Amino acid sequence: MGSGTLVITQVDLNSQGSNNPFSFKEQVQVPFSLRRYEKNVISLLYTPSTATSDTGTVVFKTNDQQHKQWTINIWAGNPAGKIQICVFVQDGNKECNNLSITFPETALNKSASARLLVGNIGVGDLLVNSIKTNTTGGGDQVFEVNSPQAAPFTLKSQSEVELSANYKPVKAGQDKGTLTVESDDPDNPKMEIKLAGGQFPDIDIAPSVLAFGKIDIGKSAELAITISNSGRADLIIDKVQLQQNSSDEFSIPALESSLPYTIAPQNSKDFMVRYESKYATANKMATLEISSNDPDLSENPYLINVSAQSEVNLPPVANITVPNDVIYGYDLQTPTDIMLDGSKSSDREGSPLTYKWEMIKKPLGSKSDLASTDKVSTTFKADQWGSYTIGLIVFDNYKQASGQATKSLSINQ
Repeated sequence: MGSGTLVITQVDLNSQGSNNPFSFKEQVQVPFSLRRYEKNVISLLYTPSTATSDTGTVVFKTNDQQHKQWTINIWAGNPAGKIQICVFVQDGNKECNNLSITFPETALNKSASARLLVGNIGVGDLLVNSIKTNTTGGGDQVFEVNSPQAAPFTLKSQSEVELSANYKPVKAGQDKGTLTVESDDPDNPKMEIKLAGGQFPDIDIAPSVLAFGKIDIGKSAELAITISNSGRADLIIDKVQLQQNSSDEFSIPALESSLPYTIAPQNSKDFMVRYESKYATANKMATLEISSNDPDLSENPYLINVSAQSEVNLPPVANITVPNDVIYGYDLQTPTDIMLDGSKSSDREGSPLTYKWEMIKKPLGSKSDLASTDKVSTTFKADQWGSYTIGLIVFDNYKQASGQATKSLSINQ
């Protein structure tokens, strides 16, 4: 309705879907011009190929600086209903995308139920033809559905009906089944909800983190992990492995040959994780992955972080102290003990020590010997004047030996 001439430069007809039921009755010649208050009639044809509704758009491109493109939405056909099924979850919320119901653990011959909504979010009526349940594998039908309306029934646009799915186990174990809703929804005439119930395993693992601490290079250590089943059905462990990014210093000895294995309810099983310190790097990491038939996806697979540190074990240092290196006036007729003290020996990692004393050298004809060879301190009695040489080697907790410390004593009259 402007004061200038409107030029239509392009007219496009688009159909939603692949059937293309819309077309121009006559070919539109573009560009064309419209003076002020002038009109041009464009006719559309609709040729449906299905019994459902169809949508599309007509797009005009012009020289109007404020409205360079105009879009007109078109709709035709039979209005159809569109089914949507939602399941009530925790806190009264609805989940409309997860078409499955897992009932809580239920004692035999007791019932558990779940609420769900069958709704029509389409523009036309929805005919619900049937609602039924089925137990996988036949046998006892432990699932059923209750509806306030017996199928078939009609749901108006934007209306819904609440159903109750029920589960009543009659024997120990797990049950699976389906709840099937059939309707005249052209896109989803048959919708299935997976059902599961029964007595389930429940995996517990301790400890949740495995820390070896510091291990000297060349040494190894093993720590135990306990897998427990706190559920009511057998727990089947089918995989226990270290993920690919784990250090090759970790291993699970003698386990793979026993998989899969079964842990009965309220029982547990231990297995060992081994760390062999090979490389002088600070932190070693691994991730242990345990897979089972536990239905809780947050615990399947179960992941445990494993860590260790490698250290170079330094040898201890032996040290001998004596009251005097040179002794005068020693009486061979009534000899007294000569003290040898190894308590100044040390280990830089603070490891406890063991001791090995030795009489290395003594005067010709002497029969003197040490009172003990494995104590922190020892003594001997001289039976000849002259030089006595004593040696001491100490060992740390990993049996690594020190160099031999020696001490020479001169015994004089």
